Amino acid sequence: MPRNTYEKGYDSLHQEMVDRCLTTSTVSDNWGTKGPWKFNDKRKAKFLEHYAGTGQLASSAAKVGVSRSWIFVCRKKDPAFALAVEEAKLLYCDVLEEEMHRRAVCGVDKPIIGGRNRDTIVTTVKEYSDSLLSLRVKRYMPEYRDKYEGGEEGIGGGVLVVQTPCDTAEDWTETFSGAVDA
Repeated sequence: MPRNTYEKGYDSLHQEMVDRCLTTSTVSDNWGTKGPWKFNDKRKAKFLEHYAGTGQLASSAAKVGVSRSWIFVCRKKDPAFALAVEEAKLLYCDVLEEEMHRRAVCGVDKPIIGGRNRDTIVTTVKEYSDSLLSLRVKRYMPEYRDKYEGGEEGIGGGVLVVQTPCDTAEDWTETFSGAVDA
């Protein structure tokens, strides 16, 4: 029998923590503050701040000293924290929207390097992102979205149901040669 938690190994220790958190019926005041993670309210706030700024779950979790999987456990266990994580994700999406707008509509100044030794900025040129503008147009103007113009009636995706298994390619060809007209 192991003498301490480190001899058990990370996987079994992590599974014990997950089981303990998921089987507890209520969230206690000190839930998540014991054990190797110590994921208290201060660390949750720091995680949410980092996640709202970067949109990266794993690096935000690592920033506060917890694993990515622990964040998922906490989201299942604590509905208020799950809501806060979704809010942080939406805040990050707003940051992305603003940046898309800036690059697509407002443009970005690209420096033009010149001079005798090509070491000075001579002027700048405003560059716009056509691909980001296209994405924004498709989001807000449905008539510009890619549409599927269905071809012939009855042709499309779906499930192919094979009634009998075929052992060889010849058996398959024999069985299904009339199913597809070329």
